[in-house]
Amino acid sequence: MQNYKSKLKNSGFSLLELLIYIAILAVVVVMISNIIFSLNKSRAKIEAESELNSNLRFSLLKIVQDIKEASSVSIPGTIGAASSTLQVFVSPNIVLYDVFDGRLRRTVDGGLPDIITSDKVFIQAPSFFRLENYNPVLNATTTGIQISLTMNYNSQSPDYNYSESVKTTASLR
Repeated sequence: MQNYKSKLKNSGFSLLELLIYIAILAVVVVMISNIIFSLNKSRAKIEAESELNSNLRFSLLKIVQDIKEASSVSIPGTIGAASSTLQVFVSPNIVLYDVFDGRLRRTVDGGLPDIITSDKVFIQAPSFFRLENYNPVLNATTTGIQISLTMNYNSQSPDYNYSESVKTTASLR
């Protein structure tokens, strides 16, 4: 019976063993918390980049599509002229692209504008540059528009700042 009581008295954890266990557990919890925080931050940054690239790609496709279908360009009006707005004649409509409150708009025949970009991105003043090339053999002039767009992700946090600029050219048919 005496032997049993001494074994029972010595069973369990000592204070030192308990402190070591708590310290190891605290280190593991801190490491896991840092990993989760880092993954969440990376996910949000990728989400911002994806949103911005999606808006940029859609905007360019829509502008290029209208330029390729257009029969003439009225703004910018002269060769070598640059403008922050683009106005093309896509039979039988006049299509105008401009920026209002950081968002790209497309207006057809002076009606209500369609907002092209989401409120999650901010577009800086776009640049539309008129180019023309005269071919003396064919006695024809080809008109093109150089499009420059810069978009920023609309975020208050410096961790999610993301900006992208693109430049492309499209010709009238």
